[in-house]
Amino acid sequence: MGEFEVDQRVPSLFTGETGASGSPSAHVQKDLPQGHIPIADPSRGGTRNMKPLKSMPRTLPVDSDLARKVLFEVFRLSPYGLGVLDAQARFVMANDVLDSWLSGTAEAKAESLFEDCEVLRRLVFRAQSAGSAREADTTAVDGQGRRFSVSVTLASLDPPLEHGANFLLIMEDITEKKAYSQQLLRTEKLASLGTMAGGVAHDFNNILMTILGNTQLLHKELSKADPQVRRRLQNIEKAVLDGAHVVRRLQVFTGKDSGVSKSEEKTLIHEAVHDVLELTRPRWKNALEKQGRRVEIVKELSSNACAAINAADFREVLTNLVFNAIDAMPHGGVLRFRSYEEEDQVVLEVTDTGVGMDEPTQKRIFDPFFTTKGACNSGLGLSVCAGLIQRWSGHLGVRSAPGKGTTVTLRLPAARTQACRPAIPKAGPVQSMRKRLLVVDDDREVLELLGDMLRLMGHTVTALHDPRRALEMLVAQPFDLVLTDLGMPDVNGWEVAACAKKHQPKVPVILVSGWGSQYEDEDLKDRGVDFVCSKPLSYQKLLEIMARFAS
Repeated sequence: MGEFEVDQRVPSLFTGETGASGSPSAHVQKDLPQGHIPIADPSRGGTRNMKPLKSMPRTLPVDSDLARKVLFEVFRLSPYGLGVLDAQARFVMANDVLDSWLSGTAEAKAESLFEDCEVLRRLVFRAQSAGSAREADTTAVDGQGRRFSVSVTLASLDPPLEHGANFLLIMEDITEKKAYSQQLLRTEKLASLGTMAGGVAHDFNNILMTILGNTQLLHKELSKADPQVRRRLQNIEKAVLDGAHVVRRLQVFTGKDSGVSKSEEKTLIHEAVHDVLELTRPRWKNALEKQGRRVEIVKELSSNACAAINAADFREVLTNLVFNAIDAMPHGGVLRFRSYEEEDQVVLEVTDTGVGMDEPTQKRIFDPFFTTKGACNSGLGLSVCAGLIQRWSGHLGVRSAPGKGTTVTLRLPAARTQACRPAIPKAGPVQSMRKRLLVVDDDREVLELLGDMLRLMGHTVTALHDPRRALEMLVAQPFDLVLTDLGMPDVNGWEVAACAKKHQPKVPVILVSGWGSQYEDEDLKDRGVDFVCSKPLSYQKLLEIMARFAS
């Protein structure tokens, strides 16, 4: 038994005899009824009689010698650590598992297996008073110094067995059980996070819808206004759409959205750089010039460089790089963008003439929460950037030296340039295509906005905040098209769609929801829905939907 050997002169707890081999013998206690077997009973703090199985034929005799051999093998081969202790908690006997844990220990004491000896003392005290005691989770230490979690049961043998056998010790290694339990807990937390993310996404998309729709309507009303005003409105529109993409990315992370196919995402590098510089102009130009600093922008961009990446993700990466470059040039400097094609990749280099970084700093810049800008900065910018680029099968590298500036190199899979060209917008409906529309949404601002956009297209709109009233209207009068939110109190979008199809089977029903991305790829006609679109819904997207269902 390794470094801990049981004194072979001690009578075997299974045989009741002394022998050099310690093997079970045919000895049977004379005071037991024929066919009964004595076994340790931790729950009763002693021994009890185990009767033969009732299913066994009565004519089949019970071999007590065989039974004792079986019990000895159960003790020896048990996956639990089993041992017998004397009154001083020294081992009288130990099975193979406990023996392997004891290997390397200086003495065969039970306390050597516990990181905290007080645990064993408490178990002994409780077992002496109550018959048995259990510690559900404590830390054990084996002879090699390995720490692991165990569940421990200590039962008092009353009266003690031969040669001072006072306690039965049962130890179970629960390391794997704990790991599985923790994994299950993490899964449950992620599911809860997904549910919460769905609610946040719905509410946030409604807010973005209000901002986007009003911005686009304002842009149309100011079509002849100062170009500077129109440009700022376009910047707001891009920022809203990027925000919507961030929300969708959160839904993908939590499993509430399958995400878009990578093959569908293409971005022209020079257009993305131009957009980001426009969006960040207040930071790198207006604010710095007020402080007497100036950042010169140099663009050496290929007009054909087209990368397979989502435009919003790419703009987010560039925005972080621009802000980092500005922070690295406290007295102003030059910010250079250079793009080119290299075999099947597109490369963009972003170079600043700032303070630069030493080698130890460069090794940590992609670590989450690492920052050189003080407590006011989260330290997540470059970590998120690297994650986004890797998600699109790209690579982000950094070259820098103190006092010599920094160059960040983005490498992304190349896409066909033609695929990056925006599609020609479809023409909106004309006056002769005027439709009677029912719009249902419990968010009054979104409802008003949808109504204004549809009326601007020339349609007759009935906008209802109360979905119960919508059910009444669907029974009372016909409509050419129904647009409904999904998550509403009392009556949801599924019920509105079912009512519409029941009373007007041919009327198209469009689901417009902050949760829409979860259902965009599903066939929902059996639930009465013909088309699903996600909020925020742009004016152009609404035009395309109306053109699709105009007939």
